[in-house]
Amino acid sequence: MHTHPQTCLSTGRLKHTPECPGGGIGRHAGLKILFLRGSAGSIPAPGTKGLQKRPFFNMFYLYILYSQQFDRYYIGQSSDIDARLERHQKGYVKSTKAYRPWKLVYSESFHTRIEAVNRETYLKSLKSKIKIKELVDTSR
Repeated sequence: MHTHPQTCLSTGRLKHTPECPGGGIGRHAGLKILFLRGSAGSIPAPGTKGLQKRPFFNMFYLYILYSQQFDRYYIGQSSDIDARLERHQKGYVKSTKAYRPWKLVYSESFHTRIEAVNRETYLKSLKSKIKIKELVDTSR
């Protein structure tokens, strides 16, 4: 049986390399575990000993913003769309500052940043407002 090498979700490298924080084999391979403590001074629930485990999956997103005032689209990628949109709205992003306000009109999710960047690069290479508008319209 031929198997393909698996890549680490956080680094994009092969899982058996030391750079991958998940590593390992089995059903929990590649999972990051996030330990959460309760608020300062809070009493942990019985049996939890103050720590809760939950899997933490990083997702990456391709997004398309639209400025109705200027009839303009912007394509980008981020691991946190809400925070990134806020940066666009506040004028912290040089290339979008002059075209505010922006509205999120489309997004796609990916397991790795590489996939999101590749999709962003492809859509930007189309250089066609019509193609972007078609993509946005067909998603509604």
